[in-house]
Amino acid sequence: KAYDIKNDCGKYSFSYIDKNGKQNTVNLSVYGYHNIYNALSTIAVCDYLDIPPNIIKSGIENFKGVKRRFEYLGEIYGKKIIADYCHHPEEIKSTLTTAKEIFTSDYLAVFQPHTYSRTKLLFDKFVSVFNGENLVVFNEYSARENYDYLGSASYLSSCIKNSLYIEDIQSLLTAINDAKQNNVLILGAGNLYDIIKKYTKNYTV
Repeated sequence: KAYDIKNDCGKYSFSYIDKNGKQNTVNLSVYGYHNIYNALSTIAVCDYLDIPPNIIKSGIENFKGVKRRFEYLGEIYGKKIIADYCHHPEEIKSTLTTAKEIFTSDYLAVFQPHTYSRTKLLFDKFVSVFNGENLVVFNEYSARENYDYLGSASYLSSCIKNSLYIEDIQSLLTAINDAKQNNVLILGAGNLYDIIKKYTKNYTV
């Protein structure tokens, strides 16, 4: 269990009691409240395996995250570009919650739907999670599926308040340049991640 949880612009620290009754403190290097749960599960396994608390602390605090999970890519037109693989409404909700903790409302979300069938199946949940956001819906990544308007990015965008549909990268770059927000979230499991990397300053493989 986490005690004395503290939030520093989206990065959390907390204390826990190990199986020997000793209190230990951990400072996470990754963003988001959900990472407290991830860290606790790691601590529980390590503690069970008798790994010393100082080794556990070092390992967790030096963990900087994984690719496509709130990954900082660099900048485009001076805007910070952050990518996340989230493509299910619950994952998206978690990522947006983290963004609010860090940026408050100073971010633009760019979502690329992944497959028509998933978009149709979870359509109402996508609409719900994105309502009220500053949102661009980018042309869908169809993968193996044939076109279906009811599962398309354009239809999804038309059902979300304040949403803008964009179908090509040049128009997206223009929208990023024109955005009032200083941070841009690239959301989804499609190919937009690989496309946008080519335009980010300071990105390294």
